[in-house]
Amino acid sequence: MKNWPKFKLGELCKMNSGGTPRRGVDGYYNGDIPWAKISDIENACKGEVLKTEENITKEGLKSIGNKIFPIGTLLLAMYGSVGKTAFAGVELSTNQAILGIKVIDTSVLNPRYLKYWIDSIKDKLVYRAVGGTLQNISLGIVKELEIPLPPLPIQQQIADTLDKADALRRKDQELLDKYEELAQAVFYEMFGDISINSKNWNIVQIRSIAQEVKYGTSSPAADSGNYPYLRMNNISYTGELLLDDLKYISASEKEYEKYGTRYGDLLFNRTNSKDLVGKTTIVDIENPMIIAGYLIRVRLNDQANPWYVSTFMNSTHMKKVLRNKCKSIIGMANINAQELQDFDIPLPPKELQDLFADKLTFIKEQQSLVKKTQSKSSAYFNQCLNNYFV
Repeated sequence: MKNWPKFKLGELCKMNSGGTPRRGVDGYYNGDIPWAKISDIENACKGEVLKTEENITKEGLKSIGNKIFPIGTLLLAMYGSVGKTAFAGVELSTNQAILGIKVIDTSVLNPRYLKYWIDSIKDKLVYRAVGGTLQNISLGIVKELEIPLPPLPIQQQIADTLDKADALRRKDQELLDKYEELAQAVFYEMFGDISINSKNWNIVQIRSIAQEVKYGTSSPAADSGNYPYLRMNNISYTGELLLDDLKYISASEKEYEKYGTRYGDLLFNRTNSKDLVGKTTIVDIENPMIIAGYLIRVRLNDQANPWYVSTFMNSTHMKKVLRNKCKSIIGMANINAQELQDFDIPLPPKELQDLFADKLTFIKEQQSLVKKTQSKSSAYFNQCLNNYFV
């Protein structure tokens, strides 16, 4: 990029984070004010948060200092998924893990240009993040970031070009989302409304279908080693196993036996913010890997199919159950291995679970084909980002 003058974001934007109304207080939740969390940024539609998983009331908003963000505010994840962005598509509030950034003068700084520039420095933000399990950046760090500022027409041109590149990868993501909706529809058709167990399946505790439940290792991740090292960011909010940002670990065969994965293992994210606790995925590759200590590995016995259990764990119903059962440890939500095993799960006949797994496997195969196209469109988008900002 040309040697454009640089300005600190704190000079060009107003910023403040949101807050969380106290849980358990009558009258704070289930209102009509959208209240965004990190998961809402991750699930944003075309780069905009148009609806949120949870809403709060006027009383809840008042309890967090009436922190409300207007339409067009850029939302930046400061905890966990550091650096992820989306615009507020509706007037909304957020929790403290999200920073609302409002451009002071749009004749000086184009908000879309700002978003793409932040996207381009995401890795740098992650590098500057502090903390162990729940990495975070501060408001002070964001205010001190220096953004190159070309003339407004050039900012507009850059944003327009990146919009077009972004649209290509979003089309692929929209198709993936449709397949995800299909998977949920098949699950509902076969097993009914699991929130009320509408088909009256036998209810068991997870411990009764688990052959083994183990924590991962607390050893630090590295850029090299003899095993890939799975961490919480390798599990998507919808339950995909993500392998495009792998770290590694050096471990012995004995350590692998203790902390390693096998095909069909379930991995459960036990700590983070409340909306991210409970992310569950299946190890669907044969390659041996080792898991970090904030994941729980569950090996099922022959009563349960991992694809059925994983889909149940990632359901909207179960996410609400998990969120309500979380306890706070050193400021972070947590569910331990014993608590995980205490949860109830409807247990349909194994043959029906296996039939669902067959149908889901077909859907996953179609998704895999789309992902190959998405990989190309994402690479093109990233190339455009680098052309402008690196």
